[in-house]
Amino acid sequence: MSRFEINLATPADDAALRQLLAATPMEGDIRLAFAREPSYFAASPIDGPFTQVVVARDLAKQRIIGMGSRAVFDAYVNGCQTPVGYLSGLRLAPEFRRRTWLLARGYRLFRHLHNDNRAAFYLTTIAADNQPAQAALLNQRAGLPIYRPWGRFHTLTIAPQRPRRVGRDNLDIRAATAADAPAIADFLRRNGPRRQFFPALEADEFAGRPTRFAGLVPDAILLATVDEQLVGTLGLWDQRAYRQVVATAYSRRLRMLRPAYNMAAALRGRARLPRVGESLNVRYATTFVTDEDCPDVAQALLQAAAARLPQDSAEMLLVGLHESDPLLPAIRSSSGREYVTLLYLVYWPDAVPNLAALSERTPYLELGCL
Repeated sequence: MSRFEINLATPADDAALRQLLAATPMEGDIRLAFAREPSYFAASPIDGPFTQVVVARDLAKQRIIGMGSRAVFDAYVNGCQTPVGYLSGLRLAPEFRRRTWLLARGYRLFRHLHNDNRAAFYLTTIAADNQPAQAALLNQRAGLPIYRPWGRFHTLTIAPQRPRRVGRDNLDIRAATAADAPAIADFLRRNGPRRQFFPALEADEFAGRPTRFAGLVPDAILLATVDEQLVGTLGLWDQRAYRQVVATAYSRRLRMLRPAYNMAAALRGRARLPRVGESLNVRYATTFVTDEDCPDVAQALLQAAAARLPQDSAEMLLVGLHESDPLLPAIRSSSGREYVTLLYLVYWPDAVPNLAALSERTPYLELGCL
């Protein structure tokens, strides 16, 4: 009998999944753990309404040593609402990372699950500087799917700012109310299909009754209007109630610099470096959309969002845009640090989707769902 078993996680595994997340932080000068407290499965709807978690179990030590998630959500593909898959949350305990056959076994189960035909292909992202993950996943070993590059995805940091007027005189920015939810949903149905993979969303997500966007309240959604016509939206999504980014360690250099950096950050209105063990108080930009990709409206929404951050005691706004997004140049002018991940379309060699049929629309990903 094999020491290791690959199967699907159940709610009984919740604590073990959260322990594995804590044990596998993202390395760097700031070591960050991506937590889902107090419940892993309670946070799963952000991945999609249908989610499966594949786990690798060490039967000898009675613990979960690896995991990965498969989700399916409705999005616009070539302008039509279509089920799209998403692979994420791949983790393997450090002491088992040389056992690449465990990865292959896990992906064989993913391939079996794919037989339900819920989605033709999957999206996934890998950090541009994560060379070990790229080496493990992109070599098409036996059992692994094909990762087809689909561009670079940029995460930009926006610091709190003082309120100031940006944009045209007849452009107004205000916070939404629950009564605005139908208009927001209609606006996104008109504009969302212009982006490839934009999520198909119902009005409840913006009326204080969210499912996938748990924690997004109506007054955290900013609306841009011209002559009372809706021309842009930007939500500030607070996920801390169920999903956190925790600083678990600093490099020696950054640990020494942290006190001075935080003093300077306070004077300049920049995000400080948190204490070890503290979660980051950030907001994720969601449904960042403007009519006709208008940069003036985008900048006005972004300025209003930056001015809103101090009101929420938030330290930064994170905005995610594909490299081909026409709004990216306008947003860069107001951003601080920038992080790059690589977007891939994933499929198996024996189940190749018709990728040639995908139009050259700009891809869209919800940063808060990655």
